[in-house]
Formats: sequence, structure tokens, C-alpha cells
Amino acid sequence: MRPVFFFQMFKRRSSDKRAQEAQGRRKRYLVTAFMALIMVSSIFGYIIANQTPGQQNNLDYNNFQIESTKTGYKVALDKDRSIITTDHPLSLENIKVDKKVWDILSASRVIGVTYNQSDERAEVFGSAQFRLERDLAVAPKSFVMRGLFDSTGTDLRNMTCRDATKEMPVIVLRIADETMASADDSSCITIEGFVGSDVERVADRIILGLAGVMPRGG
Repeated sequence: MRPVFFFQMFKRRSSDKRAQEAQGRRKRYLVTAFMALIMVSSIFGYIIANQTPGQQNNLDYNNFQIESTKTGYKVALDKDRSIITTDHPLSLENIKVDKKVWDILSASRVIGVTYNQSDERAEVFGSAQFRLERDLAVAPKSFVMRGLFDSTGTDLRNMTCRDATKEMPVIVLRIADETMASADDSSCITIEGFVGSDVERVADRIILGLAGVMPRGG
């Protein structure tokens, strides 16, 4: 009877551990959703506070004209150049970006962006990769080279952190427990988010920071 007893105890402990892990994931998701709600509310408060009599939908930020469109927020850099982001800059102010990230990207004119195409969030990563390529070409006029961890069957190149150099730093897109951007000493930058949409938000934060729309603080 003793082996059966120990098996049952082990089974209960394993079940309890899985339940605790699931509860932890649910808590992190609720915290993320709550923070997103606060950010959206802040945007509406910002818009209302900046309206003047006879003026509606004033989305301007830091002296940059911003227009809400079907595809996102169109930020006018000057009369000839604009970029489009998913989120309003105000909702991105609390995203942490390490100083080293700004230093590396500001000094680079060629930037690699890659991700694991086998990840179930690969479609979102691909969207963030495309937007980095499109908007960094506008400001600060950087060339983005797209890659994949395994590019077999595609026109892209194999690319991981191992390919990062000072001349071409590499940005890796991934899911993690935090929403932020960080860099190591090998010029490899990680953009990570708790969910796929958070990765796009960090990409927006970097685009707007390099374009001078937002401060390069972290």
C-alpha cells in the first residue's frame, strides 16, 4: 500500500503545482489588462484636457500633429514625412527601454530584426518586424534587414543574436514576463512583451523615440 500512497501524494503535489502556475499566469494577465485599461483611460483624459472651444479630437503630442486613422495613429514628423503607430504615444510612456538600446540603435544605420517563426505569435511578430522596417526607414532613415531563426523556404536570411555586430545590431522579438526592450554587450536587442500586442507596443515606443517624437528615457 505504501507505493500507492506515495504515488497519490506525488500526483496531488503535481496537480497543486500546475494549479498554482495557472493561477500565477491568470494574475499576470489581469495585471496587464488592468494597466492597458489605465493607459487607454489616460489617452481619453489627455485628449479632453487638451481640447479648446470649437476644437475636437485633439491628439497632438509633444508638438507633433497626430491623426487617428483606420490603420492607427498617423504622426506627422514634418510636411513630407509621417509614421503610423498602433498606440498613441501617451499610452507608451511607461514602457521601459534601456539606455543601451537607444545608444546602439542611434549609432546604427543597418538593423536586423528577427523572431522564431515557429512561435504561435509569429504573425504578430511579423507585423512588428514590418513596421520597424517601414518606419525606421523614415526616421532616423535606418535600413532594416528582416530575418528568421530558421528561414528555410523563405527569401529571408537566418538570423539570431549570434549574428549581431556593432555595424548591424539584431533585434529579437519574443514573448516574456515583462514588456520592455533591453540590450546585451554583443549588440543584441530584445523586444519582449507579455502578449503579442505588447511586442508591437514596444516596437512603437522605439520607433517614436528614434524619430524624436518621444523622449529616449526608460
